[in-house]
Amino acid sequence: MVLNDTWVSFPSWSEDSTFVSSKKTQYEEHIYRCEDERFELDVVLETNLATIRVLEAIQKKLSRLSAEEQAKFRLDNTLGGTSEVIHRKALQRIYADKAADIIDGLRKNPSVAVPIVLKRLKMKEEEWREAQRGFNKVWREQNEKYYLKSLDHQGINFKQNDTKVLRSKSLLNEIESIYDERQEQASEDNAGVPTGPHLSLAYEDKQILEDAASLIIHHVKRQTGIQKEDKYKIKQIMYHFIPDLLFAQRGELSDVEEEEEEEMDVDEATGAAKKHNGVGGSPPKTKLMFNNTTAQKLRGMDEVYNLFYVNSNWYIFMRLHQILCLRLLRICTQAERQIEEETREREWEREVLGIKRDKSDSPAIQLRLKEPMDIDVEDYYPAFLDMVRNLLDGNMDSSQYEDSLREMFTIHAYIAFTMDKLIQSIVRQLQHIVSDEICVQVTDLYLSENNNGATGGLLASQSSRTLLEAAYQRKAEQLMSEENCFKVKTEPRCKSSKQ
Repeated sequence: MVLNDTWVSFPSWSEDSTFVSSKKTQYEEHIYRCEDERFELDVVLETNLATIRVLEAIQKKLSRLSAEEQAKFRLDNTLGGTSEVIHRKALQRIYADKAADIIDGLRKNPSVAVPIVLKRLKMKEEEWREAQRGFNKVWREQNEKYYLKSLDHQGINFKQNDTKVLRSKSLLNEIESIYDERQEQASEDNAGVPTGPHLSLAYEDKQILEDAASLIIHHVKRQTGIQKEDKYKIKQIMYHFIPDLLFAQRGELSDVEEEEEEEMDVDEATGAAKKHNGVGGSPPKTKLMFNNTTAQKLRGMDEVYNLFYVNSNWYIFMRLHQILCLRLLRICTQAERQIEEETREREWEREVLGIKRDKSDSPAIQLRLKEPMDIDVEDYYPAFLDMVRNLLDGNMDSSQYEDSLREMFTIHAYIAFTMDKLIQSIVRQLQHIVSDEICVQVTDLYLSENNNGATGGLLASQSSRTLLEAAYQRKAEQLMSEENCFKVKTEPRCKSSKQ
């Protein structure tokens, strides 16, 4: 057997260039580098140790020889071992340019050279073993730091791409492209333009609406650039209008706001004359915008729909809001899945193995690849919501936030990395909705048409509202003549359709 000590084969697989997703991330590179360094040091130590053992055997053999026999004793190119290369490399590593002379001395006069070289090799052995202990600490810290990040193949690209996806221009281009394609297809086929929504979006779990509203309002309250009156309007949109539009339970306003709503209902019952002015500044006792709307009355009913014509700001807000709810749901679902897996594993270990495992008994924790968490798996989702709030408030930096998410949700955490950016974008759109003149008029038009019965109702009686809805559409198109006009139709099948 011949050892090749000149050329090293390092294959470059075709997959490296064909499949971009298979390339190692920077965090994997850190892990690989640690392993390479660990391997290289192991090779050095084992090579040195192999040479020590060979020379110790030679020294022991020499000790049994007479002085005359020692003077005649010679070594071959393997220096008494089985490999010429291994021992030569070990000596070259220590003696560098003088290695050839040392090897020559070992071969021609081993009785003198072996004890000297052996002492030198053992000194290096102790020195390198001490260095290895120091390196092990560094490598362990590196593994702990990059282990979870190395498993995440989507986080880096997701953050880069998500910035583009969440831009207002990208969201508008998305639906405009669908509209243009449909128009072109109809023109090529010499047929009428197909009816139906250009986008159908699902709200799969209405319970998530409350969490989304809570995070948004949390950030709104801390914005000094938003007037108090506007903050109150935003709160009504999030806790009243959006749940009504999606046939969900309304959120609770503060005690003061509830009292105002009750007083308003009493005044209406006694016939007090009050004019609802919608979003555009109202007296304190009449500033509740979405009271007694058709959407509110339809909640809990089947075969119904809501209709709302919006401009670009409203459309962008609703798209971002749906994305936020979708991502919150994914994190919530993952948390529930992990609770189920944890419960199932503990039950199996208790029933089959007869052991009770602590949360610190995870293999990754035992191998010191990650630190044990102070949060129980049952509290992952509430803890996640608190972390988002801390991130929005500046009490937690983004790297700490991402690391904590990875510890809880591992490779599924990436979907929440840009949660703060998403909420900030939503709040910016909400600020436009309650302050921009056209946006205010869009909301006021909805409230006005709601009184006319043109904003939805029972599907069975939709034909009776055709003229009313057509009139609503004409007014909306006239109001938004200089920008896009979107038709939003919601049904209790948990979907929001946009045209």
